[in-house]
Amino acid sequence: MPEKALKSVAARYHLTAEQANEILRLLDAGFSIPYVMRYHKELAGSLEADGFHELMEERRRLEKLDSRRRKVLKKLQEREILTDELEEKISRAADMRELIDHYVPYRPRKRSHSRQALAQGLQDIAAKVLSQEEFVADMKAAAEPYVDAEKGLADEAAVLEGVFHIVSDWVAEERSHRNRQREVFRQEAEIVVRRVSRSLPGRMAREFKQYFDYRQKVARLHPYHMLSILRGKRMKALQYRFEPPLEPMIRAAAELYFPGGVAQWEQIRAEMGANLPGPDGRALQGLNGPEFLAACINYSLGNILTDIAARELDKDLCKQAEELALDVIRRNVTNLLMAKPVRCRMIGIHPGYRSGCNLAVVDEAGELLETTTVYPHPPQNQPEEAKRVLVQLVETHRVEMVAIGDGTGAQETEALVAELIAGPLPDLRYTVVSEVGVEAYARSRSAKNELAEVAPDERYAVALCRRLQDPLSELVKVNPRELCPAPYAEDVNGGALKKLLDRVLEECVCRVGVEVNTAHFSLLRYVSGLGPEKALEVVEYRDRYGALKNRRQLREVPKIDQAAYDQAAGFLRVQDSDCPLDRTRIHTRFYPVAEEICRQLEIAVADLGDPDVRAKVKERASEIKLADLEKQFGVHYLLLKDIITELAEPWPDPRADGQGPLLRRRRPTLEDLEADEWVSGTVRNIVDFGVFVDIGVGEDGLVHISELSDSYVQSPYDVVSVGDVVQVRVVRVELDKKRIALSMRSESARRERPRREPRQRRERESDRSEPRPVREVPVGPLAGGIRTPRSTLGVHSRRVEKASLNDGPGKGQAAVARKPVPSDEQPPAPRPAAPGEQEQKVAGEPAPDVQSLLGRLGLGSIERRGKQSD
Repeated sequence: MPEKALKSVAARYHLTAEQANEILRLLDAGFSIPYVMRYHKELAGSLEADGFHELMEERRRLEKLDSRRRKVLKKLQEREILTDELEEKISRAADMRELIDHYVPYRPRKRSHSRQALAQGLQDIAAKVLSQEEFVADMKAAAEPYVDAEKGLADEAAVLEGVFHIVSDWVAEERSHRNRQREVFRQEAEIVVRRVSRSLPGRMAREFKQYFDYRQKVARLHPYHMLSILRGKRMKALQYRFEPPLEPMIRAAAELYFPGGVAQWEQIRAEMGANLPGPDGRALQGLNGPEFLAACINYSLGNILTDIAARELDKDLCKQAEELALDVIRRNVTNLLMAKPVRCRMIGIHPGYRSGCNLAVVDEAGELLETTTVYPHPPQNQPEEAKRVLVQLVETHRVEMVAIGDGTGAQETEALVAELIAGPLPDLRYTVVSEVGVEAYARSRSAKNELAEVAPDERYAVALCRRLQDPLSELVKVNPRELCPAPYAEDVNGGALKKLLDRVLEECVCRVGVEVNTAHFSLLRYVSGLGPEKALEVVEYRDRYGALKNRRQLREVPKIDQAAYDQAAGFLRVQDSDCPLDRTRIHTRFYPVAEEICRQLEIAVADLGDPDVRAKVKERASEIKLADLEKQFGVHYLLLKDIITELAEPWPDPRADGQGPLLRRRRPTLEDLEADEWVSGTVRNIVDFGVFVDIGVGEDGLVHISELSDSYVQSPYDVVSVGDVVQVRVVRVELDKKRIALSMRSESARRERPRREPRQRRERESDRSEPRPVREVPVGPLAGGIRTPRSTLGVHSRRVEKASLNDGPGKGQAAVARKPVPSDEQPPAPRPAAPGEQEQKVAGEPAPDVQSLLGRLGLGSIERRGKQSD
């Protein structure tokens, strides 16, 4: 990476260029991000994992940009059209789009109308028209000297048509104008969405109903709306286009190209009418210079720049939507993996009807104690026998909790357990556990090895218990894609998704740490420095030689070299090691530092972990002279503080402060709910218009987006994630429709700011009192600009299909042909001439130097721009 670019990137993350360069060197050498974050504090400081990934992505972007820059400069040199000024502009380009903008006027391309006209020698007259420094009263007369049958310019009409194409291309290629029009397009353009057919399947129609007649300014379009629109397009339910803001774009061009600015443009339009001529030589003959330029600008905007701006905008919106989807996946998967463990004896119930409910009892460590099957539901209908068996299991094994799978028959099983809690088992609690990935695991080879004597259906119940006792250890056994909230796994690029999931799994496993002697292969494979191959070697070594006695013994495992050992050692705990420091996250390289700290605190290393010793470390930590230790051992003070913290509390579980499952004692019904009652619930699904929350009554309640917070919420994803336990207030219960309206707003906020009706809110957001007619503006196809559609609507919630979706704006009225829309604003006054400003020249006076005109316009020389492509 160039030094200048490296300094710029480093400053963005509050690093020095040397720190950023060393971080990138370590990552390139194969060291993992968790390792660099924890054991190279002198480089990383407080930089989080996301910062590391952003740093690497920025480096990749700059390297790609630099590679393309070198290719562009080489092509320009080979064609002998590279000037010092152009080289400087290209060298200073900060992104790919800016680089391409500088290259566009000079890049080789197929023989176009403008290239042909340049070859015919029409640069001079085109430059005069574009500069407007000389007033041309009659374009036909100005074109007459250029008539040359041998060049293919048979008459004035042919000349004017060629000039028209040159000027139109120059307007579209001029960088400052191009950037200005991009800005106008992004701020003023609207996205117009329509359904593909009126005969869509019912489920699809309900899912995308709010987008059937949808119009919104792109500047106000949130990425989660774009996700839904793209998903609808992928499912062939929706189609969309961008309606260009031609009037604002024309005004922006007029300010740049006309001496009189917008006022001069308005005057020309008033004289000529709305229908400006296109590239028709006959129609162009009666125009003067400003009118001719106005026609060129109108054509360039409507037929060239709008298509370019629409493609670029579509690409950017798709990228933002995919980034949102990946961020939602990252947050949700992280929440699942880092859920708080529940260490107690429990019964797992895999509910079912005909095949019965499979029960499994496990102890605090997840060891299987007993399995059986009961048949409380149809067709057997043996609820009393099922209750007797459950009571017996609870009393025999001192069970504290019941884990119920959320599959078929879950609600009836909840009711059965709730009856037992209300009767003979008042101290029992139950919770509902997601069965995502359980079936695949229960029938996998790994499950067969762990539970060889247990039937597949009973493995379901065991997996449900263990998923509560150690979510991370169990969920890593599942295909990571199954952990993604639907339908995001289908909404993003497969390669990007795999990369993200591997990253999240590695970060979570390294944050929690692994007990090397008990961890299974699926957990070890995500430890920094190991991977699948080395993890398998560790498992085989344990099976052959028994448990590892200390961390140093890892070096005896085949294929674990010094580099792999350095990365993995700090994340692998040896609980029964002969070295107490092996039970901490202190790396073996820093054991001498830890021993010196213990000596200064007058404690024995062998006593680490004793509660009294931990308390002593906390009390006397301030006595440690970090500066002296830093000088003696060459260890950064941040790492020294981590070592002291680890001695005071060896290997704390970062999940301890997280959210655990929502435990229930009873199963209320819809009839039990009362307005303004506060209840606890679990977020099951997030959609565009709100959040579905399971409050334990069998039907998920909806928290509308306007009820998610006391303050304004732009996106539900900014407030909650799937799996969050939240407190909600019952707003309304519709028993006949089995719908529940919930709120997360405080009562005081509701009194201060009453909720608006949906129609009023839409009017406020769109700043209009009536739906505007849809203007069908033919701006050409968005060729190549639309990527694979994305979506945000999910399917996990039981009630998602029955949600009351907000209707979109009203249907568009009669389409109007493309033409500038009359503005309600008064045009600004003509720009007054500065003192001493030269009046426009009249045709017939000496023409200005064409080369200087092109230079001032930033369009290159006649020879360079007119040179034919090879």
